[in-house]
Order: sequence, then C-alpha cells, then structure tokens
Amino acid sequence: MRHFKNIFSFASLAVLFLMSSCLDNTGNLDVFNSVNNNGVISIGQAEPGLNVKTVEISTTPTKISVVINAARVNNTVNVTVQVDPAVLTAYNAEQTALDPTFVPFEVLPSNLYTIPSLTVSIAAGKLDTPFEFNVNTSGVDLSKKFALPIVLKSVDDPSVVIASNLNSTLVAIVVKNKYDGKYNLDVEHSGWSAFGIFDMPAGVAERYPDGIALVTLGANSVGIENLWAGTNLLPGFSNTAGKPTPTQFGAASPVFTFDGNNKIVSVSNAIADDGRGRKFALNPTAPASDNSYDPATKKVIANFLFKQTGRPDMNYRLTMVFFGSR
Repeated sequence: MRHFKNIFSFASLAVLFLMSSCLDNTGNLDVFNSVNNNGVISIGQAEPGLNVKTVEISTTPTKISVVINAARVNNTVNVTVQVDPAVLTAYNAEQTALDPTFVPFEVLPSNLYTIPSLTVSIAAGKLDTPFEFNVNTSGVDLSKKFALPIVLKSVDDPSVVIASNLNSTLVAIVVKNKYDGKYNLDVEHSGWSAFGIFDMPAGVAERYPDGIALVTLGANSVGIENLWAGTNLLPGFSNTAGKPTPTQFGAASPVFTFDGNNKIVSVSNAIADDGRGRKFALNPTAPASDNSYDPATKKVIANFLFKQTGRPDMNYRLTMVFFGSR
C-alpha cells in the first residue's frame, strides 16, 4: 500500500507549495499579478502538482474534470490543452531524487481514456471552466500507478497569458471498488485456545484497535490492511492471562471476493504457503445473513474458517463497519 500513501503525501506537499508560490511570485507567474494587467489562464489553484482523483471501478466510462481558471478575461477565448508525458517524467525524476523508494507513475494508456475535445472554450467573465476526459476504470491495472499529465499549451487571444507556474497538473487515477475503505472491526474467533489464541464466547466480539482497511484488488475483490499493526496480516487476539490481547497472524492475509449481490463468494490467502498450510474457506454453517455487504449501512460481515496443517479449523467472524475513506 506504500504507493497509495505516496500519492496522498505528495498531493499534500503540492498544495503547500502552491500556497507559497502564489504569494511569492510576480510577473506572469500567477493569477494575481501579471504584466500590464493581462488576462490570465491557469490550472485551478487546488489542482496543480499531483492531483489525485479517486474513482470507483465501473463498466461505463467515468468522467473526470480538471478546473481551468480565468482572471480578467473579458471576451471568449479558446485554450488548447495537451497531454505531455515529459511533465510526468520530470515529476518522477524529482520525487525519486528525494526518495529512492518512490514508485514512479506511468502515463495512463491511451486506450483507457478519451478526451472529447482538447480545446476548452472559456466565456467572457467566467472564472472556472472544466476540462473533461473519460476513463475506462475497469481496464486499469491496479498493480500500477497511473497519471495523466495535462498542460495548458496555448490560448487564441494574444492579450491573455497562461500562468507559467500554474500551467500543468498530473491527474493521478486511483481506482477503488465500492467496498474499499477503513472499517471499525469486531472480531470473533474460537478453536485455537490450545495454541495461545483467545476463544471468544459465542456471540461475543472484541473490538480490534484502529480497525481494518479493505483494499481494492479487482472490481469485486478486496485484500486487507491491518491498521493497528500497519501490515496486511489477519487481525486477532492472543490469550494473555485469560484476557484478549491484540495480535496478528503471520502468513495469513484474506482476500474476499463478492458477487453481484454483495455476497462474499470466496476467501483466499494472499500470502504464499510458508510451510504451515495456512488458508481460508467460507464457513458452510454461517447464517445466511453473514458473508455479505450492506450498501445502506456499509457493513461487511465475513464468516470463514482459518485453517492450518495439524490444527483444528478456527472459526472466524469479522464485523466491519465503514468509518472513512482510505
């Protein structure tokens, strides 16, 4: 999940940089001060730098907008927009120099987006006008980081200038399915008390600290992020002097797959077998209401068996209630 954290941290830095640059720069560099009081066209002030657009996976194209600002433009002008990979190349180089572990963005493949028009017509006196393009989110490779580098290339009125420090943006496309997010987590498990794992009484759950995140892996599948431990390992509770103590299980990271009716139809292990044979299976005796996602309450209940060679199956029930975006 490191690369998503990089996205959001650099987005924050971009906003901070923008705030300072607008205050410090003069001349043709910003929308507040321009030579001879020219009209100025710029990328919207919240949009330069890395501009993260989070969208859900969909079988129909998803419209994405980038705001173009105009100041002191007293007649209709036409602005030409261009996709310029060089902008993204420069950004990746800068970030890699700052952090050698930075995972570079790739230019969004041309078969995954359409641009209705590269010309944006801005009416006289209009402050904000959208530049729009459509993304085929169902075709995005979720294992990679993609961005579309947008540049304001020219304007057809010589009395209007393009702000040189606000003339481009990198639109990072972060694709998530509807299950993706952070959840409060209540855990029930039993069957491994002989191995130092706390057995919950039937129907009694323990609240896991910090919760869990469901992380998009595909259109209908999610992995997990253990928010307490900062890993992708299954949350649980060990037995410490008869009391439940938060822990996690090594080599165990469930992947849940849903059907079109929001029912969990399979659970697998994202981590290769380390010799212990740890794997998961749906609980055949689970109530019909379990192993489901409720869109109204944004609650997920997963009821499954945790298996390991040489041990009895551990009954596992996770109740997850959405509390925020990841």
